[in-house]
Amino acid sequence: MGQHHAGTHCSLAHNRYQELRTAIGAAEEPSVFRTPHPWAYWRPSSAEILPPTAAIPPSLSIFRAPTFLFDIIPSLSLDIVAAYQRLFIAPAALAQCPRIRLLRLYFGREDMPALTEEFQPGLSTDLPLDSRRYDLLRSAVTTMPTALEVSSGMGQVLARLHWAVGANARDVELVLGSRVVGGVPVAQCYVLDFNQVSK
Repeated sequence: MGQHHAGTHCSLAHNRYQELRTAIGAAEEPSVFRTPHPWAYWRPSSAEILPPTAAIPPSLSIFRAPTFLFDIIPSLSLDIVAAYQRLFIAPAALAQCPRIRLLRLYFGREDMPALTEEFQPGLSTDLPLDSRRYDLLRSAVTTMPTALEVSSGMGQVLARLHWAVGANARDVELVLGSRVVGGVPVAQCYVLDFNQVSK
């Protein structure tokens, strides 16, 4: 995952990179949620790379405007994807189902249907997971954190962004993905998409 800023926003990109590194440390521990770490900032006009010890990967040096990159969030494990499709997608809609990589956590919503009957053509966003669906999914995949642990983690991460960092957490996304432990993906929650966050 990466984020790219136009040349006229060089200082914005640099400041955002520094703010995110600060925010992530405060928001993440201890919590059910992790954040994709911004690990490199690149300004091609001066060949500046931050942190200074970072090597310039080929994927970064092709950008002609200031750019910073995040860690990649590993995709959901196949057992979670299969359980989600079995529980919440009508058989007739499976052929239309976009690739499930992450699931968006919407614990405050109460309007999701029991079964998704169709998808919009070209849909590429991550599919939703409200608290009701989450409980059903966890019944099928018991290695996932409980809904109580997730909702508590949501409050912790948002409170830390507000009180410890002084950021408004506007439009951040809370998602279920995975992390790899011993070569095996296990369920992991993340907070991401800080592009509208401000102090």
